[in-house]
Formats: sequence, C-alpha cells, structure tokens
Amino acid sequence: MSRRVRSLASLLAAIAAAGAVSLGCREHSAPEPKAASDSVATVSLRYEIGGMHCSGCSAAIKAKTLEIVGVREAMVDHENGLAEFTVTSESLDAMIRAAVERLGYTITRAS
Repeated sequence: MSRRVRSLASLLAAIAAAGAVSLGCREHSAPEPKAASDSVATVSLRYEIGGMHCSGCSAAIKAKTLEIVGVREAMVDHENGLAEFTVTSESLDAMIRAAVERLGYTITRAS
C-alpha cells in the first residue's frame, strides 16, 4: 500500500471515529456542496450511473465531481442509479464522465 493511500485511509478512519461522517462500502465521504452563485448561469446535466451499491458509492462520485471547477452541485442517487449535476457549462460533461469512470463506474447521459 502506498504512503498516499495509507495517509488517506488514516484520515478517513480518524474522521469516521470522530463521528463526522458515515463511511460506505468503499470508505468514501463527501464534502459539503458548494452554493451556486446567483450571478453565474448554470445548466443541469443528468446521467445514469452503473455499479453503485451503497451511499458510500454515491458519496465518492459526489466528492470527486465537486472537485471539478464549475460543478456547483451534485446529487447522486445510488438506489436509482441516477445523478444530476448543476454546472456552469455543458462542456464539463467530458470531465464529469472521466471522473466517474476513473472511480470504476459506468456513466451515460440520461434524457
């Protein structure tokens, strides 16, 4: 196990021990969503995501996509396999897809 992975695992364990978050099947946690600015126009992108099994899976996707500059809000539902992102530009589609796929899930645009 690399030093970076051990450090991340230790951090997640400490946060969970403090009762700050609930860890899921992959020990994920999600940051608080960023507030959308009223002065910036946003669009909504909807996706079907395959491979999610628990709230930890959806939290991992939410956390990773909220790291992308321009993603204002992320709502991920593991039970229905759906996700909706409020973004500043539709051009963020490729970045969202790549981030979700890097986590090991499948992702397709929903109608």
